[in-house]
Amino acid sequence: MQHNFYAWEKFFLAIGGMARSPESIQERIANAFMAEIYHVGDEDLTGDLSDLAAQLRGYRQGWQPGGIAQWARGLSTEEAVNIANWIWHAYDRLSVQRSAR
Repeated sequence: MQHNFYAWEKFFLAIGGMARSPESIQERIANAFMAEIYHVGDEDLTGDLSDLAAQLRGYRQGWQPGGIAQWARGLSTEEAVNIANWIWHAYDRLSVQRSAR
């Protein structure tokens, strides 16, 4: 369960960074992924959270070849908002799981 705590911490920090940033939603998404979520691996999202790991793998595929910043800057506002909502949803699920222990 230590792995899930690491994922919780990274998503918590990503949410905080996105909330405090005056940047565009695309830049906030880029910063959240580069600073925090990038470090979360499949081993950190196990059990009931394996679907989040699969979604994160899907985002990683979009980072090629230009990297996270270029990927995020190419997102429409609607796409970026949907990803921000995914980040919030992932954090919420990690929080519920964490509090259930």
